[in-house]
Parts: sequence; structure tokens; C-alpha cells
Amino acid sequence: MSDKPHKDENPITTLENLRKKIEDGGHLLVEELTDEELVAMHELLLEGKAEIISQACRPFLSAKQDRVIISH
Repeated sequence: MSDKPHKDENPITTLENLRKKIEDGGHLLVEELTDEELVAMHELLLEGKAEIISQACRPFLSAKQDRVIISH
């Protein structure tokens, strides 16, 4: 959890703002998310629209990318 002040945003607004931050390839450090963003992150994870990835041994929230493996 973060020590950032809480904005008292609407949960739907928080979810949409978080989705916009990651949808273009952005990665957000999970440790820096506010409590409201953590709730929104959980929803995105459950919907399969986001995933937590490890970079430099730290957890980042990222938009889930479609992966296609091409075999011949």
C-alpha cells in the first residue's frame, strides 16, 4: 500500500484511470498504488485485462498482452 493521500474518487473512475495508464504499454509499480488503485487492479486482474510482471525483482502491473506462438 502507498502513503499517497486518498482522492475519494468514484471506484469506476479509478478503474478507468488505472486502465488508461497501463493500456498503452505502461507499467505501474504495485507498491506505489493507492488503496483505491489496488482494488481497481484486483478487478483488472480478475477480468484478465491485466497481469503482474516482475522486472528487476519488483512487481509491476501491466496490461495483459495477447500472445501468439507461431510454429511451423
